[in-house]
Amino acid sequence: MKRYLQDQLRLYGLPVNGTKPNLLASLREFSRDRDAWFSLFRPAKKRKRGVHNSRSSLSTKRIATQFREGGDDSSAVIAYKSKKSVNRVQRALTDQDRTANTDWAGAVLEALGVNEDFSPASPTKRRCTENTTVDNLAQHDEGSSGPRTAMTPAATDSEGFTVRVRRLERKLDQGLVAMLDRVDSMQDTLSAQIRPSPPVLSLATADSEPAPDRSPLRSEPISTSGHQDSEATPALTAARIAATESTPQHTETLHVRHPWEVSTLLVINGHDIPVKHWGQFYKKVVGAKDAAWDALKTKWGKWKFIVEERSKYADDPSFWHQFSTEKGEQLCYQQILNRIASARITSDAQDAANAHLFFGGNLEHHTANGAFRYTRSGKSHVLSKDSAVAKAWRTLLTTQPIIAEEWEALRALQHAVLPDSGAMSSLAP
Repeated sequence: MKRYLQDQLRLYGLPVNGTKPNLLASLREFSRDRDAWFSLFRPAKKRKRGVHNSRSSLSTKRIATQFREGGDDSSAVIAYKSKKSVNRVQRALTDQDRTANTDWAGAVLEALGVNEDFSPASPTKRRCTENTTVDNLAQHDEGSSGPRTAMTPAATDSEGFTVRVRRLERKLDQGLVAMLDRVDSMQDTLSAQIRPSPPVLSLATADSEPAPDRSPLRSEPISTSGHQDSEATPALTAARIAATESTPQHTETLHVRHPWEVSTLLVINGHDIPVKHWGQFYKKVVGAKDAAWDALKTKWGKWKFIVEERSKYADDPSFWHQFSTEKGEQLCYQQILNRIASARITSDAQDAANAHLFFGGNLEHHTANGAFRYTRSGKSHVLSKDSAVAKAWRTLLTTQPIIAEEWEALRALQHAVLPDSGAMSSLAP
């Protein structure tokens, strides 16, 4: 009850301290005062506009009366003061100055080829008046009064430079639009390649030779530096192109009109760039636009997985035997990707288990030479994900012949003597 009384008193602007009888007495006294509670229904009084502001406040008037000469407001400054210097007094413009400035502005607009309504004039009219109006502007500026800037040859050069820059920007925009259109058409082509049925995806071999382990351009890394001559082929020299063209194209490619090995979609200085090397050309660098590659890199990576998986098989029947249903039907594009991803997860898990088995469950073993460690925020950590551990383990087997030999011996012993892999931990170094 007391809290309710305090809320009511607070609503009426009355003190809320005291006992319950005192609060009730305050409310009764307030209810008897008709003028007090009747004021609650009246609108709040508003001050008159301009009564007390920064210019007409009492302190401002007192200062003006005390320090202004004569104490009269008639001596106010006519023109505004300059913000650049306190010593400079802005000169009030006369009617003659305004007329001269208006004529000069009209001459400038005419020189720039702009109509009175600020709409651009036709190119023919602008070219005809460009040379004559500059002289007229100079003569007009010499004969007119008041501070104005003459149209000098430097201004004309600046205008010409601006026009050239705008033309260059327009050409760049047109080139970018054309490139995006080409990428869109290429993406549509790639999307259409997976739709035909049957078969959904057909593979063919140019020759009976197996696919090489490395592509022709993998022997020498492709440069992505931006500091090159204007006539040089970006990121790929003529020597590498010649070496590529001289190499027999016996690699097994996807024959769904997929230009993985030979493509004319990307041409640099007259040289066709195969799709498999696009990742080297579209790498992100500072200042480069990557919108086109963002729209393409996902599909490019998926096709890369399929091509790499195809290169592991000697021929098409072997590949399709692995990527077919129990009824002998060939899997579609997405089903192949799903099976490849599942196989990679299984392979990574097995390789990670082999690494733990070889090092006795201790990836920080001194013989690993820190291959399973990484640094983050200045702190060293041990790899835990199967994919990362498997990648480091495969790198060790490739770069450390001694570890590779010991692992082969351990595998032979495992299959010959101890088939239980759990008992192999005692044989780890």
